[in-house]
Amino acid sequence: MYKIGIIDHVGHKSGMDIYDMSLSTKLCKNAEVHLLSNFETNSNLISQLKVRKIFNTADEGKSAISKAKYFFKGFWKAFKYLNKNKCKTIILHSFSFEYKDLIICLLAKAWNFKTLLIVHDVSGFAKNDSTFVKRIILNRLTTKILVHNKFSKDAIIGEVEDTKKIITVRHGGYTDYVNSSITKLEAYAELKLDPGFRYILFFGQIKEVKGLDLLIEAFGKLTSEKVKLIIAGKPWKDDFSKYEKLINDYNLNKLVVLFKRFIPDSEKDLLFAASDVVVIPYKKIFQSGVLLTALSYPCVVLCSDLEPNMEVIKSGENGFLFETNNIDSLASMLTSILNENSEKIKQIKDNALKTVKTDYSWDYAAEIIIKNLTND
Repeated sequence: MYKIGIIDHVGHKSGMDIYDMSLSTKLCKNAEVHLLSNFETNSNLISQLKVRKIFNTADEGKSAISKAKYFFKGFWKAFKYLNKNKCKTIILHSFSFEYKDLIICLLAKAWNFKTLLIVHDVSGFAKNDSTFVKRIILNRLTTKILVHNKFSKDAIIGEVEDTKKIITVRHGGYTDYVNSSITKLEAYAELKLDPGFRYILFFGQIKEVKGLDLLIEAFGKLTSEKVKLIIAGKPWKDDFSKYEKLINDYNLNKLVVLFKRFIPDSEKDLLFAASDVVVIPYKKIFQSGVLLTALSYPCVVLCSDLEPNMEVIKSGENGFLFETNNIDSLASMLTSILNENSEKIKQIKDNALKTVKTDYSWDYAAEIIIKNLTND
């Protein structure tokens, strides 16, 4: 049987564990899959899926040297394990093109693995990204390159010599991994939220490109006093003090609920259940797992009109869009959504769930991946 190893050092730290499990379980229909990350799960129900914890779950407080040690040690252990288990094909996730990424891809090449690289951020948001590293990885160290939408393919195609290596597979939804049975009142009670308010949610890692500053300023322009903003997520290479300053400048301290930390899955379900609108105000993005998560509950989403978002959202049908980087447009759309009638909101949610189930299937993603790997 064809064997595939998936190596993910991010995993549980930013919700990639759900991505990994969603893809792995579908790949298992046609392959034996070894998933090596920083979490453990009961995979006994799927005989062809082997899940092993190789990496650390958290690295807070560790020195740069210590982090590097655990990072490279984890990959070395993963390569050794997969070689022992006769896996010749591996799947790696790419969020940056730094020299550490080059070393990992060089090691994979030295172990003689066929590598499918899932490029989540075509142009990494890390300051240490290198064009040289990127081109070496894409052209010399990968067998296949996977992106999740047309926008990402268009952005990367000019840097890949053999464009036949690029495959486009839509990011799957998460209907199998969300608890959509929680009521708003139950969520309010668990999160200690005031049921007299309506809630706008910003969820996920807090990065400069994700536009939290725009959302805070737009929220400050709302006239309703019965709306609160929930900010749930952990800062990543971003200074949160600038957001705190905006909250203070707009006198929003009593109207902003902060969960400035990693959010476990159980709490994530509560946050989405409590929210009336999930806002994705990104200034730049290649694809959004948060968007597909929100649609999977389903929730009402409001996104910036970046091309990757527009590939998913038809405004007024399965969600809403506002003009990217336009605070007034964001504030206006928020006001409009919060004043929308319940029948329209129900229709939006129904269409959101239909979108995920119809167009964002992991079965289809796994089928395309297997086809490309086995025919190479």
